[in-house]
Amino acid sequence: MKNNAAKAATYYLRGTRKGARKIRSAKDEIQAKAKLDGEFAALKAKAAELPALQAQNERLRDQIERFYLDIAVLAALISPQAFAGNRDGKRGAIRLALKRLRDVKEILQELQQESEEKEKQAVADAKRADLSKVCRGYQHAVKLITGETKNWDRALGKWKRYVAARKMTPGSDLETVLGQYRERWEQRGWTALELIEEIREFSPWWKQEKSVWAKKAAKKRGRVKRPKSDLRFNKNRRRRQGYCRKCGARIRLRERLCDKCVSGKPLLIAISDKENAEGEILSAEERLDTLSFHQEAT
Repeated sequence: MKNNAAKAATYYLRGTRKGARKIRSAKDEIQAKAKLDGEFAALKAKAAELPALQAQNERLRDQIERFYLDIAVLAALISPQAFAGNRDGKRGAIRLALKRLRDVKEILQELQQESEEKEKQAVADAKRADLSKVCRGYQHAVKLITGETKNWDRALGKWKRYVAARKMTPGSDLETVLGQYRERWEQRGWTALELIEEIREFSPWWKQEKSVWAKKAAKKRGRVKRPKSDLRFNKNRRRRQGYCRKCGARIRLRERLCDKCVSGKPLLIAISDKENAEGEILSAEERLDTLSFHQEAT
């Protein structure tokens, strides 16, 4: 029985190995066939494109032949005697014709460039005409110069500081200069080119003025969140150094008021194990006597 089972297992394993080999070979055949089919399809597509490529080749040949004919006609028109002579004369005539073609190409490129420049100049002239258009309005001009298009008060404040710093002359008045600007821009008007010049002067000045203003504001002390414990105040530093907040007398560490300034509260004094307030060494009995004395005083 055991031998029969072993033989059956052996036959079974041999069959499975053969089946696996057949499956692998079938897969390889399928992959090879798919690859061949893909290459055949690519070749077929190229073969389908062949008539179109041949037609394109014929068109290129026709263009080349036509170009040769045009060169020959041009050479015959430019120098008929040389073109009708020997081979050297024809070569000279053809060279002259090719040179004329190159000259024509360069001239056409120059003409195209000139036309493009004229178009650009026309666009620039149109923009300049728009910039030179006259507009009226004092407030609108000031807002555009300062950049404060929504807040007139801020724009006016900046404009006054700018005029006072840059537009004032010796002996002139700020209101007079502002009135001149107001009268000119309300009656005669202003152009975009004039405002651009003013903006070019105002922008760097305002940048410098803003930095100076920020430096001055930084020197001022800001709001203190805890004034009673902030050590930037002299009285708080004095308390940390051992002085009373009211009378300025010497006090013990971590206390704010001296014994005289304390009112309505029990006086609790913590005496060290080694020394008293005067710094003298005390024994256990002396420490008890001192503590009872302070309790009786309270």
